[in-house]
Amino acid sequence: MLGKLVHISVDVLILSALLAGIRRSTGITPSSSQIPNKDVRKWFQNYLEFGAQPISAVLSRYAPLGG
Repeated sequence: MLGKLVHISVDVLILSALLAGIRRSTGITPSSSQIPNKDVRKWFQNYLEFGAQPISAVLSRYAPLGG
């Protein structure tokens, strides 16, 4: 049970980081204004920001090495 919870948590983080990476490199962002429920919209925006943190950390660490 714990292993499955960890697996799902890592999958959620990877998906969020993938969306954040797409947003960072292309500027394409899912439209949260299409979500009618205010609480779900806020949760979705927080989810996208959650993925931006690891992307920023990795890029700040390794981007200077690229030139």
